[in-house]
Amino acid sequence: MRLTERFTRVDAGTLSYVVTVEDPTIWTRPWTLALPWRADDPAYKGPEDLFEYACHEGNYRMMEDTITASHTSK
Repeated sequence: MRLTERFTRVDAGTLSYVVTVEDPTIWTRPWTLALPWRADDPAYKGPEDLFEYACHEGNYRMMEDTITASHTSK
């Protein structure tokens, strides 16, 4: 498996996060996920909320949102 991550500053309040996954043993072609990280997104209450979700040990906001089902998306 190969993951390619790209972080691009779009403007003063937005980062673009794009990850492409390649694994020809699993998928017939690569696939890409793109997420904007916006400073005004209520899910991000501070810089500490931009932890990788796979590393939940330090991502208390994600765990809090998951447990309470309080996360809302725009």
